[in-house]
Amino acid sequence: MNCWHCNTKLIWGGDHDIEDENDDYCIVSNLSCPKCKSFVEVYLPKGNFKSFCTRMWLDHCDENSAFGAIKLTEDEYIKQYNEWLLKKYAEELENDNAKES
Repeated sequence: MNCWHCNTKLIWGGDHDIEDENDDYCIVSNLSCPKCKSFVEVYLPKGNFKSFCTRMWLDHCDENSAFGAIKLTEDEYIKQYNEWLLKKYAEELENDNAKES
């Protein structure tokens, strides 16, 4: 993603889970511009991240379907792997945006 003001590639600073604090959005990502020092916050609508988590949980279920494997509920999976899921989702969005550019 490029800076709106100077078109320099933005640096990802991190993602924060705001699902419990906000009715409409689940993640806020912050990015900054190394050239003009602009700061950008991107809010992700709730539906998209939830769908991503469900897909990842279903993959997890498939990978752990052997006899004796420990299975997590979807909520347990999201809670246990939340930070990793946020990172992977951000990477997926970045890859999708790069394809569109």
